[in-house]
Amino acid sequence: MKYTYRVWLLALFAPLLVQGQSGPLGSLQKQVTDYASRRYQEKLFIHQDRPLYVVGETMWFKAYCVEAGSHRASDLSKVAYLEVLDGEQNAVVQTQITLAAGRGEGNLALPTTLSSGTYTVRSYTNWMKNFGPDAFFEAAITILNPFVKPEAQASEQASGPAYEMQFFPEGGHLVGSVENRVAFRATGKDGRGIDFRGVVINQQNDTLLRFEPRRFGIGRFVLMPEPGHKYRAVVRDLQGRELTYPLPEVLSQGYAIQVQEANQGRVQVAIAAPAFASSEVFLLAHTTAGVAYAEARRLANGQAIFEISKDKLTEGITHLTLFDQATQPVCERLYYKKPARELAIDAQTDKKEYAAREKVSLNLTASAAPAAQLSVAVYLLDSLPSAESASIGSYLWLTSDLKGAVESPGYYTHATGPEADEALDNLLLTHGWSRYRWEEVRADK
Repeated sequence: MKYTYRVWLLALFAPLLVQGQSGPLGSLQKQVTDYASRRYQEKLFIHQDRPLYVVGETMWFKAYCVEAGSHRASDLSKVAYLEVLDGEQNAVVQTQITLAAGRGEGNLALPTTLSSGTYTVRSYTNWMKNFGPDAFFEAAITILNPFVKPEAQASEQASGPAYEMQFFPEGGHLVGSVENRVAFRATGKDGRGIDFRGVVINQQNDTLLRFEPRRFGIGRFVLMPEPGHKYRAVVRDLQGRELTYPLPEVLSQGYAIQVQEANQGRVQVAIAAPAFASSEVFLLAHTTAGVAYAEARRLANGQAIFEISKDKLTEGITHLTLFDQATQPVCERLYYKKPARELAIDAQTDKKEYAAREKVSLNLTASAAPAAQLSVAVYLLDSLPSAESASIGSYLWLTSDLKGAVESPGYYTHATGPEADEALDNLLLTHGWSRYRWEEVRADK
């Protein structure tokens, strides 16, 4: 029999903050930093023993609760709650986890009355409820019930959409008379990305461009829309089904933002706002720990370029927020800085072959680790399909700060090369969201 060994490690990093500024920029920086310091947030990661279960089996797990900014163990919450949700988001089984120094473990038995299907493991602390369900840990698992014949699937209604298509202009708005980068995401009824071909047409039904996804139904294209015009995307999937979707409304006045890698370890943020030819704008790069970068620029002919040294940014997700001259937020974008190093863990067995029920000794070696909390799961590999689970690294660094489910999260944190970098950037464009309610930040709540 073949077995796989999965080991997750908790990483610890400290925040990096910029020096103080004066004027409107300094006021913005102080407001964001003060707000972040008052909003203690937790992240919770659940390491399950495996992704697939049969009814009647026991799910074993270990919980890691950390402070969201530094990823250091949190000692605030003493209890975490774990529940298994069905497809209609009803809790079919629940339990509590006692936490000590940010860690806890437990198990629960899966009832024999459950139907076969995909379920969601959701976990949270009472403190995490302050920040809404987006802050909760969620992971998909597969449960099989071999004793109950699956119910026949209801036939799809002819009028129902075959899949969901969404468009995300970079920065949040489609601005007229400037070049806009527009990301898109197409998912089927199972939530997984689909392959398709699409075109963008104008009001006269002229084809302006063609597009298709890069990976997992996600991609992007560049469009220069005209103010007051309406645009549509016509999409045809591999089965020949054709659907039409409207693109977001085009603003006659607004701010467009484009973020890309620059030379010498820098990130370039280009601003275009033709209607605000010479006004001042402010850019903040911030995380849950506070502000990492703050700078002001005056538009020249409606354009400005910021360049940020990556050394100033913390590892993981950074929010890039653009403010207008009145210090009101007008654009927001996410940027991901990959961790400089990850702990290398090696697993070796004491023998190559074993007799039935013979004891197996497993030796774990972690390079350059002064100390680490580990949890190990050993389970049988088989051909049954199951959802891919995130590692503690990909969850804490990336997916916990993104909105919605991420397909194959390990690809984005481990794949390398230009195609992988573009796929990661497209993910940030389509799953980005702000943890900040700016009216609360500005009101000093």
